[in-house]
Amino acid sequence: AQAQEPLKFPVTILIGGGAWPELLAATADVASKVRFVNVTDDAGWDKELPNADAVFGGLSQEDIKVAKRLRWIQY
Repeated sequence: AQAQEPLKFPVTILIGGGAWPELLAATADVASKVRFVNVTDDAGWDKELPNADAVFGGLSQEDIKVAKRLRWIQY
């Protein structure tokens, strides 16, 4: 098994579908260690996916190949 590199801050959590604006508002207390990215279109998804540590939403097999930093999927 390949060793995973240490977690780097801020952790990037990608939220697919443009959902959960109230979640973004509620994260002020952890904002220095977590960066929530709320994508609403394919272009935003493609741009942010390689830097995502976690994803809220579904992933295709191709997405998984691109998401090199991915550690957590919440579906």
